[in-house]
Amino acid sequence: DGGKARRPLVPIDYTEEEEAAVADVPLYARERERERVTALNAARQLVARIPTDEGELFAFEIGWAQLEQAGVIEAKLRPWVGKKMIEYLGDEEDTSDMVDFVVQALHGHSPATEISEQLSMVLDDDAHVFTVKLWRMLIFESLSLGPAGGEAPPASS
Repeated sequence: DGGKARRPLVPIDYTEEEEAAVADVPLYARERERERVTALNAARQLVARIPTDEGELFAFEIGWAQLEQAGVIEAKLRPWVGKKMIEYLGDEEDTSDMVDFVVQALHGHSPATEISEQLSMVLDDDAHVFTVKLWRMLIFESLSLGPAGGEAPPASS
């Protein structure tokens, strides 16, 4: 055995204040997890409201005023468009004009088909896929702003 002598273990005595602080952590963590699950479920419900049919998707009534007022186009869509353009085109420097074009089209409330048509000159077949994804994101953000954020147009008879 000839090694070092071991010191006896001494229990740590926590103050009431320290114990109270530790007792709150699991409650706080459970509440945070509950909030996260609630937010995730709300997002899933919004996604379920986004049309899957392309005609309905592109005809969806976007809450442009709410998107503009909330700054969504610049804060959320511009970075997303930039990331997608880098995926499609490669170099970040080559994408800035494309990003500006798409963002300006959104600020101008251009129809999805028009954006897709214009982008097809550069993105070819990817333009359509990109526009569908863009419109789904646009609708999601519009719906997330509340009831006035956007809605599907009434069905025509």
